[in-house]
Amino acid sequence: MEHIWQNADDENEVHFLFRINSIANTKKLIIKLHSKTLEQNPDANLPNMTYLQ
Repeated sequence: MEHIWQNADDENEVHFLFRINSIANTKKLIIKLHSKTLEQNPDANLPNMTYLQ
């Protein structure tokens, strides 16, 4: 993990910044992990992912 920030207006909102090698591969992995989690728990609170270049 490169950086972590907590929202000053909402302490429950946290932002993480990760360095990755491939956006395409990371997106595939996240989709797979989120899908698996939602199969087990449709109400799971999953993070919103934003990919930056």
